[in-house]
Formats: sequence, C-alpha cells, structure tokens
Amino acid sequence: MSPVEISVLLTQADRHAYSTAWTQRTQARAASNNPLSWLTRALQRPAAPNVDIVTLGPVTLRFELTGVRVRRLQSEAVHAWTSITEGTATSHHLFLWDEKLSGLIVPIRDLPAGLGVRELQQRLDAVWSAARNAAPAADKAVPSALAETKAASAA
Repeated sequence: MSPVEISVLLTQADRHAYSTAWTQRTQARAASNNPLSWLTRALQRPAAPNVDIVTLGPVTLRFELTGVRVRRLQSEAVHAWTSITEGTATSHHLFLWDEKLSGLIVPIRDLPAGLGVRELQQRLDAVWSAARNAAPAADKAVPSALAETKAASAA
C-alpha cells in the first residue's frame, strides 16, 4: 500500500473548526457513554479543547503503515494507527481522533489535485486496515476509525 501525503496550511479557521468538532464530539460521547451523564455534567466544570496546541502554518501529513506522520517546520511526530479511534468529517475538514481526545486536522481544501474526499477516505481506510491487520490480535478488536467519516461525508 503506497502512503498518502498531503501538505496543508493550517489557519485560524481550521483551529476554530477543530474546537467546534472537539466540543461536539466530547458532548456526544459524554451523553452516550455514561448512564449518569446528567450528574457528571452537573458536577464537572465545562470542558474545552486546548486550541493553543493547534500549531498554525504549514504541515505535512503522511499516512503510512506505521501511522500518521506529522511534519512541521521544527518538529515531527508519528501517531500510531492503534491510537486512532475515530474519524469524523464536516463539509470542510476530516478529523482523525486519537484515544487522548485530541485530533488531526485534514482541511479538504488542501487535498492534492485529482484526490477527492471519497478517494482519500478509501485510501486511508486501506492503509488503516493494512496497519491493523499487521498489528497483534488484541489491537484488531477496535472498529474502523474511518467508518464515521464515511457516514458523515455521505450525508
């Protein structure tokens, strides 16, 4: 499976979209995962994403078998596929969420010419699935992280 590489320029609008998506995802998870969510919400202070960690500027995202390699001007990190738990989409962004409630932003506007959202999702799902199949059996129990992305973009 050949890697997929996308060069993006993260802007203030992307930071805002991330904040909105994070809040919606967190609220939905709190409401559906906890039978006492009304009590939890009443006792907790409001949660908010740390948007300051969203570094603006040029970023290269490389989706490969080992994970998602994120290269910035002064740093590089790899997010293992085993930590990617979910994918969501809006009309302008794809978000890949990891188990720590943080996410990777893929602005649709920065997709390479000739690469549509559906094709990107298919390619990412193929890379994700290939990586999962190479992982130990215990890691294979996690459902496809991109299933929600497909459903959201089809709507």
